[in-house]
Amino acid sequence: MATALFRRPTAYPVLTIDEIDRIKTPAAGVFTITPEFAGHIMDHRNTLNRGKKQALIGRIRRDLDSDRFRLNGESIVFSDQGELLDGQHRMEGCRQSGKSFEAVVALGIEGGTLATIDQSMARTAGDILAIQGDLTKPVAETAACVARYIAGYHKGNRSTFGRVTEISRDQSIAEIQQNPNIISASEWAISMRKDMRGVTMPSMIALARTVLEECYPGREEDVVYYLERVAIGDDIQQDQPAFTTRSRLSAAKQRLSIPVTQEILLRGAKAHMEGRALTKMQVHNCLPELG
Repeated sequence: MATALFRRPTAYPVLTIDEIDRIKTPAAGVFTITPEFAGHIMDHRNTLNRGKKQALIGRIRRDLDSDRFRLNGESIVFSDQGELLDGQHRMEGCRQSGKSFEAVVALGIEGGTLATIDQSMARTAGDILAIQGDLTKPVAETAACVARYIAGYHKGNRSTFGRVTEISRDQSIAEIQQNPNIISASEWAISMRKDMRGVTMPSMIALARTVLEECYPGREEDVVYYLERVAIGDDIQQDQPAFTTRSRLSAAKQRLSIPVTQEILLRGAKAHMEGRALTKMQVHNCLPELG
């Protein structure tokens, strides 16, 4: 008779707070997760994860309620500081159902590995920025978009945004680390988003500001003045570049592509920075030379 290589124990040990706090180097095992433990983790040890998906929590809760939830090898992950890195939906489902479940649990994992976890539902650059930078979701997503296009702008030698589809999440995050002004530009643009409805998106204003401040060092106030006039529409006259730029963006019958939107913003900015009147905006499908 064949000998079983693995035998299922009658019960797996119950995971405790003491256990996750005790383990400081990588280790793994199968444990029983109780609703009380799951509730404590969700209330006190779940500060690093993205927002919860209620539909997913509901599916897990229903599976637990009907005894369909099975040990499948998918791990729950805790950091070497006892923080939950992955598995919040299973934890919340457990708390809501009031039923325990069994899972593989990885303990003592370095917290800096968060960006590599859960690649089946991969965290975006915006997710990582929101978690690590303590940013609101709108600001984080705006900054991630700006960083991606700025990386493409540099790759295209400031004449094009290049093939932004080739810019990875890590490249976007690295761009922000090198240029923290991306965050401040994104926060500023988000603060005006109610005023720019029907004109453009905050990410487009933040991207234009980042490009212009790079091309016109020392003239940040002029850049901000121009872009605020475009975004808000106050205190501008018909022959001014900001008026023509705002009118051109507002008149678009369908959403303009990002490169075209930036061309319009940057051509208007070039006229503004040079002190020229601008009464007509032509699109040439290429970025203007700046600086």
